[in-house]
Order: sequence, then C-alpha cells, then structure tokens
Amino acid sequence: VTIATDAVTITSADYLVKLDPEGAGTTDNLQTITGGVDGQEIILTVAGISDVVTFITGGNLIFTAGATISLTNGCRFRRDTGSNNWLLIR
Repeated sequence: VTIATDAVTITSADYLVKLDPEGAGTTDNLQTITGGVDGQEIILTVAGISDVVTFITGGNLIFTAGATISLTNGCRFRRDTGSNNWLLIR
C-alpha cells in the first residue's frame, strides 16, 4: 500500500500491510489509516528492505511510545471499537 500525504487506506480483508513510501523515496511518514473495521488487527511492515516509515501522532494512530516510532520491521495495530483510532499493540 502506497503512503499518500501521510495516510493509507486499507480494507477489512487486509491483515499484512506492506507500506511503500510515496514517490521513489525510501522514507515517509504515516499518521492516518483509513478503512478497516472495529476490532480488526493489522501488521504493518515496510515494502522494501531499505524503507523506513515513521509513525507520527496527529492523525488516528494512538501509541504511548512518544511522538514518533520509526518502522523498519513490523508492528501490530488494532482498530478501536467505536472510534476511528488505530491502537499500537506491538
């Protein structure tokens, strides 16, 4: 899934989501995930071996590890029931 303007769109069928930075770059930010259903869990990983995606607050990603998390491997998020937020569950 290609990141566009710090956001991606997924479907309710997605589980393993490979994030591809926008354009020809190897780095990008992600702050919003659109789509999915309440309670859905997804694993986010990078598409390319040298890609780095940085999760930032300000959209609908919720985590307590500070204001940013850099992703070079994978991590899990769950869509919060009753809201549009995705919670980091690692």
